[in-house]
Amino acid sequence: MVHHPLLIPISSFPAPPLEASSVVVLDGGIYVIGGRIKGKLLLLDCRTHTWRHVPSMGVARAAAAAEVVGGKIYVCGGCLDPESSNWAEVFDPKTQTWDPLPPMPDPEMRLQ
Repeated sequence: MVHHPLLIPISSFPAPPLEASSVVVLDGGIYVIGGRIKGKLLLLDCRTHTWRHVPSMGVARAAAAAEVVGGKIYVCGGCLDPESSNWAEVFDPKTQTWDPLPPMPDPEMRLQ
């Protein structure tokens, strides 16, 4: 086997398959969000080449939308209960905390 001098092996992914997970990249890390890991958040730290757990979301989500905005990770949808008031939350990697976003306005009010 030939080893490339710039490639460093990392440990195996520490969870079930990534089915229905969302993935974002932030500050040298790859975050794997929800899916079959039941509301959990995993981080592959690309600097240390290690996996670690990050605080869990308030609600388990699968196939949620996720995006980085202003240095924070926003996760929307993916709840089992579509009427849930927990439709979205935001993770602050600096404080390692999750906060719920305000509830969506009533759909009928948005049409007026």
